[in-house]
Amino acid sequence: MAKRESREIWTQRVERLMASDLTDTEFAAELGVNVHTLRSWKWKLGKTTKDRPRPERTKTPTPAPTFMEIVAPAPQPDLELLVGDTVRVRVPVGFDEDTLRRVLVALEVAR
Repeated sequence: MAKRESREIWTQRVERLMASDLTDTEFAAELGVNVHTLRSWKWKLGKTTKDRPRPERTKTPTPAPTFMEIVAPAPQPDLELLVGDTVRVRVPVGFDEDTLRRVLVALEVAR
C-alpha cells in the first residue's frame, strides 16, 4: 500500500506548482504523482490558479480568409448545319468528326 505523505510535503509541492509555469498535469507528471491528488491538495490548501501570475500568451492572429473568384468558361454553342431547306443537324461541341462525316454523306445520298 502506498505511503501517505504529510500535509507539509503537499503544501511544499503546491507552492512549487504555483511558482512554476507548468500546468497541473505537467507538474504532476514531473513529480510522478496523480494529477487528481495534486488538484485535491491544491483545493484543500485554498490555492487557485488565480493566485499565481501566468505569463502573457500572445495569440497569433488568424489570417483573414482569402477568396478567389473562379469563372467557368462560357459554354460553347452547338454547331448547327442546315442541309437544304428542311434538314437541320445540330452538332454538339466535341462531337466525333468521323461520325459527323458519315451523317453528312448519308444526308447527301438521301437527297
